[in-house]
Amino acid sequence: MADLLTELGLSEDIIAAVTIYGVIILAAFWLALVLWAYRDMRARSRDFFAQIGMALLVAVLTVPGVIIYLLLRPRETLSEAYERSLEEEALLQEIE
Repeated sequence: MADLLTELGLSEDIIAAVTIYGVIILAAFWLALVLWAYRDMRARSRDFFAQIGMALLVAVLTVPGVIIYLLLRPRETLSEAYERSLEEEALLQEIE
């Protein structure tokens, strides 16, 4: 392996540094996915266990967890549901 590295002009220090930076980037991406899932679920549900459960799903399964989360999450946020209910009430009052 060392012969291959020297033949390519790469030292073990460079390989180690690139590996460390790659791991740091993957860890940051993983953490960002978990935080995004938690914050998005907080905007969509008041249920604390659903919020934590979806964040854990993404934390454990990573990319497949995000796909499952996108399939299972509520369609609209709490604010969108509230706005829709206000619009429906306003329309009903106009009819009466």
